[in-house]
Amino acid sequence: MADFNPYAPPSATTDIDPGTGDPLFTDSQVALATFFGSPIAGFIVLAINERRMGRGDQIAKMIGLGVVASAFVIGLALVLPSEMPGFIVTLGYVFGMREGARRWQGEEIMARLSNGTPKGSYWAMVGIGLACVIPLALVFAAIFFVDPSLMPK
Repeated sequence: MADFNPYAPPSATTDIDPGTGDPLFTDSQVALATFFGSPIAGFIVLAINERRMGRGDQIAKMIGLGVVASAFVIGLALVLPSEMPGFIVTLGYVFGMREGARRWQGEEIMARLSNGTPKGSYWAMVGIGLACVIPLALVFAAIFFVDPSLMPK
């Protein structure tokens, strides 16, 4: 008990694996990438976080989930009535990705950021999102080329 000093500042001791020390992305940044580039962009950001936190074995899982989620969104966009505003679907998957990122990585990301790991750039999120838009646009173009009746009026 002689070692206890009530006036000493608290010490931050954690058992968090330091990972690579590279910048990590928050749930809001995942949502931003998703907004610009669909769920695949958000899952790519989650995969980057996984690699930087030392869990490279999760990358394939994240990319696979991103492909499935983006295919679902594309399929949903093709079957929804044209009267339905598209921003409703967009808001749904953007906020869904933010909540998913918060649940999957949120606490660990915040702990690492508070321990000195730098936060990633928002510009990187815009770039990742826009880099995902081009292949998606090509997918839509191919779908509409094969079956022009699917094109919205």
